[in-house]
Amino acid sequence: MKSRQITLLVIVSATMFFSGNYVVEASDHLPVAAKPSGTLVGAADAQSSDNLEGTDELYSDDLYGDEYVRKPEKSVADPLYWLNYAMFSFNDKLYFWVLKPVARGYKFITPDPLRSGIRNFFHNSLFPLRFVNNLLQGKGGQAVSEVKSFAINTVGGGLGFATPAQYVFGIKTYNEDMGQTFGRYSVKEGFYLVLPLMGPSTLRDAVGSVGDFFLSPTTYIEPAELALGVSSLDRINDVSFRIGDYEALKKAALDPYISVKDAYIQMRRKQIQE
Repeated sequence: MKSRQITLLVIVSATMFFSGNYVVEASDHLPVAAKPSGTLVGAADAQSSDNLEGTDELYSDDLYGDEYVRKPEKSVADPLYWLNYAMFSFNDKLYFWVLKPVARGYKFITPDPLRSGIRNFFHNSLFPLRFVNNLLQGKGGQAVSEVKSFAINTVGGGLGFATPAQYVFGIKTYNEDMGQTFGRYSVKEGFYLVLPLMGPSTLRDAVGSVGDFFLSPTTYIEPAELALGVSSLDRINDVSFRIGDYEALKKAALDPYISVKDAYIQMRRKQIQE
């Protein structure tokens, strides 16, 4: 079983690029991975269907909004710069050659309400990850909100395709992950990493993502091919809401590599402080 889970970890990690973490938010959640969950949609997308309304305020993280595109107070060491830069360039090519065309095609053939429902469903399914990390960080009130949201949306929202907990009761969810949990316990960031297919990270966040993997329900889907398909659907659907964000950030940045690095580090530090 352990060997199967390790194999699935490698497969799912590889699909993260083809699924959405590899995008920068200039507006919702560069082709660079940010985290397993919590995306932010642009204003135009947020109005495309009733099910998207209010998403930003209720359960999304502004992962790469304008407020994060500043140099952090203290940078993170980048001893693997040349390797990281090579991975950044590799991911950049994959975005333009694979992810963007696939996401555009998917968006063209999939109605907005269906895409919104799929996104809601996957967000709801990550309840265990958010709940456990909220508890580990001592955020009992947020953990209770997670339970309420999951129960209401699962029963009253058709397994989470609709979100009455958010739009009827105003219950928020909180995207906490293991990297943030480590940060809350004063574990240092270590050094900066750009992971192939997955994008920007740090040593702390990379280790934390392993814990998040085992808290994600898709990890336990069998066979592995089905888990791969489900994970790919999740991420491609997610990035279909943010096509063009990476291009805008890259065009505005003097050095996209540095801009993405600084934005990621500042975003993560802010998440840990909250």
